[in-house]
Amino acid sequence: MSLTNNKIVFEELEFQTDSATTLGGATRAKMRRDGPGYYLEVGGHMWFASRYSVMVGAIYRSAIVRGLREVDEIVEHNGVKTVAVVPKEQPSLTLDTGGIGLRMGLAVGF
Repeated sequence: MSLTNNKIVFEELEFQTDSATTLGGATRAKMRRDGPGYYLEVGGHMWFASRYSVMVGAIYRSAIVRGLREVDEIVEHNGVKTVAVVPKEQPSLTLDTGGIGLRMGLAVGF
């Protein structure tokens, strides 16, 4: 399983702030990277003597992207136009979209 084009965007916009009390201006942090992953799926289908059958399944997915590359952008006060782009040297965050999932289905035959 390939984890491609993972993105995180954090945006901070300031409107009509005084230069003495500003919090740093309007900025946008973009992080992206690809990574490997795997999944394991198990399940069962049970038929009963009556007209019912039950399907159960579980899936475990390991999907961790480590060391997202960050690019900070300084944007205009309206948040539309980018004024400057500042790439970061060190990788930053880890994005974990893995987990466990369960599912169940009930079928009724006529």
